Amino acid sequence: GGVPVPGALSLIIVPGSSDPKPLASLELLELTAGYLRTRQAANADISLVGPLYVRVDVAMEVALATIENASEVERAIRGQLAAFLHPLSGGRDGAGWDFGRKPQLSDLHALINGVAGVDHLRKLTVSRHEDPAGTEATGRFLVYSGQHQIDFAFTGSE
Repeated sequence: GGVPVPGALSLIIVPGSSDPKPLASLELLELTAGYLRTRQAANADISLVGPLYVRVDVAMEVALATIENASEVERAIRGQLAAFLHPLSGGRDGAGWDFGRKPQLSDLHALINGVAGVDHLRKLTVSRHEDPAGTEATGRFLVYSGQHQIDFAFTGSE
């Protein structure tokens, strides 16, 4: 809940990992709890949990100046999205996402338009998927890269 309880501490454990959706193992949670128990005040109540996640899916129509490098552009876009949306190493500054922060459409526009071979974006939509429902309302979620739909259009002249 959102009501502070004196002497209670809740920690969200997110393991350092390159996995798209890092989850704390039961072993990590137990080791951390054991470590904290030996150092906590007698009247403290410590609760350890893993993070909640919101999957971010991006759909786009990308205009290319030339169709010749479409597969390389697609790989680059997917790589950029996976890196940008990684919960621990993504975000604008590459230092990960704050809990409760969602990516902005303008950030994704700039990211995709910055990929070599992209002339411009014709369409960009973002959808978020909570699991379980109500995750965003908790404010203790992280985003992660989901399923991305990339369609191409050709703007060049022959």
